[in-house]
Amino acid sequence: MLAGAALLAAACVVNPEYGQAADLAVKAPAPKVAAARYNWTGCYVGGSVGYAAANDWTSTDLNGFNTSGVNPFNFSLGNEATYSGTLGCNWQANSWLVLGIEGEGGYLNVAGGASPTLTNAGLNTGIAGFSTLSDNAKVGTGYGLIAGRAGVAFDRLLIYSKVGVAFYNSSATITDSNVPGFVATGSKSQNPFAVGLGGEYAIYDHWSGKAEYVFFDKGSSFNACGPGACFKQDPSSIQTFKLGLNYKFW
Repeated sequence: MLAGAALLAAACVVNPEYGQAADLAVKAPAPKVAAARYNWTGCYVGGSVGYAAANDWTSTDLNGFNTSGVNPFNFSLGNEATYSGTLGCNWQANSWLVLGIEGEGGYLNVAGGASPTLTNAGLNTGIAGFSTLSDNAKVGTGYGLIAGRAGVAFDRLLIYSKVGVAFYNSSATITDSNVPGFVATGSKSQNPFAVGLGGEYAIYDHWSGKAEYVFFDKGSSFNACGPGACFKQDPSSIQTFKLGLNYKFW
């Protein structure tokens, strides 16, 4: 054995490359470094555009003001554009779970358009111009939304749901062409629950694009009253869809 070791040592002295080859033969190959996954942790600001629809508003004559007409009267407010800004923060708990909180506010203008008239809907006496209003013939001209988010991350793609509370104002104004000067009005600040679903993709490290659907539940009922008459208002739920961009600060 000693003779064999001596021969090996002599071979390394005579041919140093032999020793280097032996060293290389016992070294394991360097492991490949996996590409880093995108991290959604951080706070962000963003903006979006979209549309809103409110298609199930009901008005009920409580005092027999229009005895020969349709009662209650159901109608749609139609579809209108929306614009909003967003501020929120995410925390990526592990490789796939992302939790966050988000505040949103913007312009929500859902109204009756040309003011649907009850006389055109089969009423024989009375109300000639009925519209649901907020801030001069608008429903929810300004709105807010605070929601928690929970999502599943697939590297740069985030699929999420959100649940929260919306804030906006709804109101109604009723006039009667057969009774000059008659006006019935009412309004109420609404804070229904909201639930949504969306997808967000990190285009660059700081920029992401999103598509989102959010449903606002029906607000609370209220009365629009005038001289000798009140009309119960059951507001419509609101459905929104938007496309937007977010900028993550870090």
